[in-house]
Amino acid sequence: MIHFAGKNMDAYFPLPLSYACPGFDIGKQIELQHNDTSAVEFPQAVHKAGPEFQPDPTLALRRIDWYARTFLPRMKEYYKGDLVHSRKSLPQEAEERSRQWASINGRVYDLTDYFYTVGVQNNLKQYDFLPRAVTDLFKNNAGADITEQWRDTDDFRKSMTCLNNQFYVGILDFRETPRCEVNNYILLAFTIILCSVILIKFLAALQLGTKRRPSPQDKFVICLVPAYTEGEDQLRKGLDSLTALQYDNKRKLICVVCDGMIVGGGNDRPTPKIVLDILGVDPKIDPPALPFKSVGVGSEQLNYGKVYSGLYEYEGNVVPYIVVVKVGKQSEQGKSKPGNRGKRDSQVMLLNFLNRVHHRSLMSPLELEMFHQINNVIGVDPELYEYVFMVDADTSVREDSLNRLVASCANDAKIAGICGETSLQNEERSWWTMIQVYEYYISHHLAKSFESLFGSVTCLPGCFCMYRLRTADKGRPLIISDKVIAEYADGDVDTLHKKNLLSLGEDRYLTTLMTKHFPSMSYKFIPDGYASTAAPETWSVLLSQRRRWINSTIHNLAELMFLKDLCGFCCFSMRFIVFIDLEASSAILR
Repeated sequence: MIHFAGKNMDAYFPLPLSYACPGFDIGKQIELQHNDTSAVEFPQAVHKAGPEFQPDPTLALRRIDWYARTFLPRMKEYYKGDLVHSRKSLPQEAEERSRQWASINGRVYDLTDYFYTVGVQNNLKQYDFLPRAVTDLFKNNAGADITEQWRDTDDFRKSMTCLNNQFYVGILDFRETPRCEVNNYILLAFTIILCSVILIKFLAALQLGTKRRPSPQDKFVICLVPAYTEGEDQLRKGLDSLTALQYDNKRKLICVVCDGMIVGGGNDRPTPKIVLDILGVDPKIDPPALPFKSVGVGSEQLNYGKVYSGLYEYEGNVVPYIVVVKVGKQSEQGKSKPGNRGKRDSQVMLLNFLNRVHHRSLMSPLELEMFHQINNVIGVDPELYEYVFMVDADTSVREDSLNRLVASCANDAKIAGICGETSLQNEERSWWTMIQVYEYYISHHLAKSFESLFGSVTCLPGCFCMYRLRTADKGRPLIISDKVIAEYADGDVDTLHKKNLLSLGEDRYLTTLMTKHFPSMSYKFIPDGYASTAAPETWSVLLSQRRRWINSTIHNLAELMFLKDLCGFCCFSMRFIVFIDLEASSAILR
């Protein structure tokens, strides 16, 4: 069998013409001769069936139907498919090699050996058995598609049986049909579009020189720091970085919200106690626990908190601070996490307070105490604050970042939210942190630089971003508006979609809500603002974080897809970019 590897074996298994072409009165010893002289290299290997060719009665080949009843069933298990011929090869070989073949209904029939045999046998009738109309059709249309010329008559139907049994050599390549070709062009078009988007993302992130340091700003800013289970080193590093910001100390307020009386892993005391010790609060001070409305369902909406305030000094910088510790109801004190309602609740608590200040509406006892501490103890009217700067407790901010963010907002009154670049503090701690470096650069730099061109950054990360509280012209509330807070503070998380939006991706959803309710405002990214955060150092923590992020990303992008006022049109729109990101994120889960 080695000699036959890769060769066409049709000539070695000829089907008797009298059996293949019934109805034409063909002699049983009539056989075709091959136009290709190399078709049969080993004559002894040819399997001719029928008693005329096999006189030994014990041979299976003596049966004229050996090919159909014995050979084909044996070969069926090795069958792979029909041989495919290119549409271009039919006319090409008909012209260059005088091959007498044509296609009918996508099936290719080769009569080259038939015409060769007829010529060799001087046009003897027993060899020229096909109807003249059929042979003329192949002669005059060699290499063409003769489907339309094929007639529905008895002679043609009888000839078709013969063609299928004896002269069938394969099918036309369906991949060259317009139906399939258009798919290739569609794929090519989408590939070009996707590659263009990727290229533009990289070009948008290019920095051809550093921007000049902006002049010192004088806007009042609240630095919100939600704390949960962070350790003392992380908390101290984060608070020190906010204190050391090159910004007027009197015009920034550090607001730390401790989400429950919880002892984090590796800590020797609750997180609120660590925060108060860092800030230097006298342990003897124990303010009363005051009620306020939390995010939750039923009785969970009632929560209690304690308010502390004072001044924190670091490297000559003295900054006012206010600490809100959520301690929970009396019935929660025996539980593991009294007062804990989540990061979203910590954000909503401050936004609700600023909303009441803006509208000068009724406040809860806790909000009244916050107002008293800021207005009377710290000495700044809460209504003067124009921005809320959101930073995670384990995030360190570069000294000039806040001033750059505020300067960008001051130069463009249309900016409602802005963020800077976030990188890793612990990129060399483990192999798992190392592999996150490039991913952080793509998601926190390249992607946001591109989206910022449209003024539509889809995710202002909660670890490092800033929102404008009210418009610069008429003072209309933005992030502290009733409609944003109402949707963001939804405590009835009764669907999986809401769970992914409000519990797993609250930071991204806040940006989505701002885009939804204030589509005419801009949401920007500036690479000059810089912060660093701690990345997961173990595979289990990293996997858990990415699962949350991917789920929240998919559901938030799905929300963005249905927003009415995204900029651009068709493939040149933010909606198209969101669609691409949605498909890419969904592909990760497949």
